[in-house]
Amino acid sequence: MSEANLIDRARHGSQPAWIALVEHHQQAIFRLAYLLLGDAAEAEDVAQETFIRAFEALDGFDTSRPLRPWLLRIAANLARNR
Repeated sequence: MSEANLIDRARHGSQPAWIALVEHHQQAIFRLAYLLLGDAAEAEDVAQETFIRAFEALDGFDTSRPLRPWLLRIAANLARNR
C-alpha cells in the first residue's frame, strides 16, 4: 500500500494505517532527535511528540509530497525548542 493511501486511511481513523506509518518512520525521527539532543530519553520524548503533532495535523498534509521530510522538520523544531 502506498504512503498516500496509508495517510488517507489514517485520516479516516484507521489505527493500523497510522501504526504502519509510525513504524516506517520512527527510527529516522529518533535518530535525528538523538543527533540534535545527545540524550536517548529526550530523543524518545521528541519522537513521540513528533508523531502526536503529525497526527493532529495530518488532515492538512499534502499527500503529493513525501511524509518523512515533514516529520523530520517537526522533530527538528521540537528538538531545537528543548
